[in-house]
Amino acid sequence: MTRIGPGSVRPASRVRSRTTRRDVRLLHMMVAVVWFTVGTACGGGAEEGAAAQDTLTRRERDSLIGQSRLPGAQGVRGAMRAADSAAARAARADSISGNP
Repeated sequence: MTRIGPGSVRPASRVRSRTTRRDVRLLHMMVAVVWFTVGTACGGGAEEGAAAQDTLTRRERDSLIGQSRLPGAQGVRGAMRAADSAAARAARADSISGNP
């Protein structure tokens, strides 16, 4: 018969967990696979539906953003002005050279 004394039972703080690094890596890999599967399953047709529902052109959308008070709206307005200026310059150059 084994005697149970004060030194034979380890305190809970000294008991080592049986979880190894390999177990932790396996758990992380399983979580990553689950997230990947859920992400690919749920994100499949969002782009097709969004493109079909989008009725504004890029120019109209940029114009609406430029007119708003959103941060960066002034930059959008400046970029549109620069694009308009470049297009007008190209049209003038084309009309001088005789290209339609």
